[in-house]
Amino acid sequence: MSQIKNARVIRAYTLPVIAFDHLKGNQRIYQHQADLAGGDHIVTNSEALTRILQDHYNLGMVAVFQGMQVSELCTALALGHLVVTKPTPEGASHAAI
Repeated sequence: MSQIKNARVIRAYTLPVIAFDHLKGNQRIYQHQADLAGGDHIVTNSEALTRILQDHYNLGMVAVFQGMQVSELCTALALGHLVVTKPTPEGASHAAI
């Protein structure tokens, strides 16, 4: 199972310019974080896209638990209508709208 999860697929694809700009903007942020952590790792487009997709998946999971769509969750966070607290020692997390 872990072999399937970690399998790599090479595909050629095109992105609209706005999506590519978003990818590169995030890649620069991730590269800055990697530089601060030390070492000489270069963040690739694939790594940046993987991280963006993982973040989107994580937001989707939180949205489901809140009975929301991802866009609704992001709006609630941006407007301060959703308050997220740190996890408790038992590992549970709490969010309130």
